[in-house]
Amino acid sequence: MKRQPGIETAEKLSALQRALNIKTKKMKELAAQINMYQAKVNIFIFRQTNLSMTSKKLKKKYKKSKESITNRKKDKLLQKKTNKYLCKFDLIHFLFQMLSFFHNIKQKPYKFIACP
Repeated sequence: MKRQPGIETAEKLSALQRALNIKTKKMKELAAQINMYQAKVNIFIFRQTNLSMTSKKLKKKYKKSKESITNRKKDKLLQKKTNKYLCKFDLIHFLFQMLSFFHNIKQKPYKFIACP
């Protein structure tokens, strides 16, 4: 004769199945919440990466413009110094031409640069 479970065992089994179903539902809810939070984290990571890249681009642009301004200032200063030396050179060359003229030494004519 086969042994069949008693009423108590059947009741325990059905109670355990109900508890298992409840825990399974709860576990599925928690898994859904984890997925939702993971999606939010991914969005935040994407935004942070995007902001970081934008920040780097702006920093590069700022440095480039700052260097450009600095280079322009240096160029203007260098141009002023160069013009100053050219004016001195023109004066020396003019005096040399005058001396050459008085000593009858032939020289190529020199075009003068207007001094500021």
